[in-house]
Amino acid sequence: MSCLVVDAGHTRVKFAACRQQATSSLPEVIRSAAVIYGEPIDWSAIASWFAGSAPRSVIVMGTNLDRAQQVIQAWPAALPRPTLFSDKRTLPLKVDVEFPDKVGMDRLLNAVAANLLRRPDQPAITVGTGTAITVDVIDADGVFRGGAIFPGILLGAKSLHMETTTLPHVNVWELLKTEPTVVGKNTEQAIASGLYWGHLGGIRELIMRHTAWLQTTCSVPPLVLLTGGASGIVAPYLQDAKLETELSLRALAAVADQVTAP
Repeated sequence: MSCLVVDAGHTRVKFAACRQQATSSLPEVIRSAAVIYGEPIDWSAIASWFAGSAPRSVIVMGTNLDRAQQVIQAWPAALPRPTLFSDKRTLPLKVDVEFPDKVGMDRLLNAVAANLLRRPDQPAITVGTGTAITVDVIDADGVFRGGAIFPGILLGAKSLHMETTTLPHVNVWELLKTEPTVVGKNTEQAIASGLYWGHLGGIRELIMRHTAWLQTTCSVPPLVLLTGGASGIVAPYLQDAKLETELSLRALAAVADQVTAP
């Protein structure tokens, strides 16, 4: 039986029906949907994913906890009632940072996924490309050691427009569809170039520096995992990285029975 996992993020709410497959140590996404806040959720379409067979478990996590509560309040009777997962301490993961409770749930779940995918002697780097970009380190012992956070393309576009008096707003959703020219011939093109190629450059630099940091204690090259809404635009330029869609939701599906146990 499959399970339904939901991530209420900062920009979108994402739904995924996941099922364990013999070919992967992580559950695979069978069906998925993402809805930008303010747009209606097609609950009947999501319920149709499980026609004739109710999901084994239904879990909502909150990258944005307030949004998660709103999703639960709007939950339809056609689907089993969800469990809100917010206790990071129940995750099967050791965390070595100053304030473990303040680390984003998505970052920790990406690390859980990395531990299921990496070799036992291999460290990992996870790259989450959402509203914010996160580049995080998991050492060869499977311990989450922290990482880096910087604004994603959407935040960059908004801040350039809102915090200046002359720069226009660039449609990020269109920007993600096609590779922009490097040398912009007008302001919009220049912003698109900076957001797109700067996004790639920041990720590439952090992967390089995190790898160097890891290699001070481990000579094995890290497994680099890319996930998130903008991961598709950087994947072709990071040939040593592995693109894994919906990584945090698949990790939540993998540990669903553990995190919902009484």
